[in-house]
Amino acid sequence: MKLKIALVDDVESDLLLLETDLMCAAKGRHQITFLKYKSGDLLLSDDITNFDIIFLDICMDGLNGIDTAIQIRKKMPATPIIFVTSSAEYVWNSFSVHPFDYLLKPYEDTRVIKLFSDLMKILEEKEPELEISVSRQRMKIPFGKIHSVTSQNHSVNLTTEDGVYHSAATFSSMQTCLCEDARFLVCNRGIIVNMDFILKFDKDCIKMLNGTVFPVRQKDKSKLFVEFTQYQFRKMRDDI
Repeated sequence: MKLKIALVDDVESDLLLLETDLMCAAKGRHQITFLKYKSGDLLLSDDITNFDIIFLDICMDGLNGIDTAIQIRKKMPATPIIFVTSSAEYVWNSFSVHPFDYLLKPYEDTRVIKLFSDLMKILEEKEPELEISVSRQRMKIPFGKIHSVTSQNHSVNLTTEDGVYHSAATFSSMQTCLCEDARFLVCNRGIIVNMDFILKFDKDCIKMLNGTVFPVRQKDKSKLFVEFTQYQFRKMRDDI
């Protein structure tokens, strides 16, 4: 697996040690690119959306690790963040940003090996993400958080669990990306819905759990209803 990992710590020796320990834990099975940063500010000045994993020291000059993670979560709600700290008391303040785990300095090699193994299990089952540009900022949205996508002139609106995002992306590019996933259905021109968030499929419209109502393309309504029904049956079968 190809991985891009960010290491953020204001102590150079700690950065080098963590990089070495992670390489040992990987045992040559993965192609890893490490990018090292001396502060949270330097990390955030870079394009963070390409990182698969981020290790963050909590106590740093300038922007601390927790405040850095808050900014990361605005663009990357699902990327694993691991806090590295010399004091366990700071860990309690980190729960609001949903860290994957933490490393307490000084840590044992076995701790890094176990952590890396857990990370690989998660990444191998990782939820696919939609990468978009919002206000000239790149961000990734897990498919499972997307309720619907609607076209608006030459752009799109994405309604998600975390709010509505306006992107300059084309609707056709959204359709190409999302509709490879069985959850998404094009119910009308310029409208894609995530079937996990459908409350009811009526004769001429789809009612979403968030209260939104979308019109159904009439000439295809029977076909669309069958597709929705088959998806629900497959989902119930898989949940058994």
